[in-house]
Amino acid sequence: MLFSISYRVLPARTVSWSASWWGALIAGTLFIIGRLGIGWYVATRDFTFYGAAGSFLAFLLWLYFAIQLYLLGAVISAVYDGHRAS
Repeated sequence: MLFSISYRVLPARTVSWSASWWGALIAGTLFIIGRLGIGWYVATRDFTFYGAAGSFLAFLLWLYFAIQLYLLGAVISAVYDGHRAS
């Protein structure tokens, strides 16, 4: 729901609720799948060699992935709204 509200309120142009819901649904689904994938990756890799730097790298990897998914959902909302309007 937070994704949908942010996709509706934050853009400089008006986006319909249905478009923001579609973007939020896709981004949320990919976010859950990605969370499981990143969790598996961190669990199966040996970050103890790098110590605290390894944990920081894993965090940066997760942050990058989460931001990319958020922006993908925003693009999907904008494109869906643009196709509906035309």
